[in-house]
Amino acid sequence: MELMFTNVDRRSFNYTFNFIPKSEAEAKVVQEIVQTFKEHMLPEYMQQATIAGATVDLKQGRILKIPNTFDIHYFYHEKENPFLNRVSTCYLSQMDVDYGGDKYTVYEPTKDRNDIEGTPPQRTNISLTFNEIEIITRERAQQGF
Repeated sequence: MELMFTNVDRRSFNYTFNFIPKSEAEAKVVQEIVQTFKEHMLPEYMQQATIAGATVDLKQGRILKIPNTFDIHYFYHEKENPFLNRVSTCYLSQMDVDYGGDKYTVYEPTKDRNDIEGTPPQRTNISLTFNEIEIITRERAQQGF
């Protein structure tokens, strides 16, 4: 029998969070959490670039900066938990948001962080998929990854 090794895929990690705000302030925090993940998973247009030591304005906006990366750690009290895999630096590759749960219900109208009136949902579920940037090798696995 002959086998040919080609590669090892990068690992991905999935997390699901269910938010049920009990007050107007908590509803605004949930909106802020969803918005923060959304903004940090996406690229943005570069406004300026340094070319041959000179700063150039990019008026056409055709160059994208890479999205932010995330460092995920599992803690027990104030120390990293050695019983769980360590996670290398990741990027957020997918985010799904489900508003309202099984039956869509909302709270009384209120204003959001931009002072726009709306009705916050009584339940918000988000699913996040993170992918590691590096391929984990045997050496990294020996370090707990």
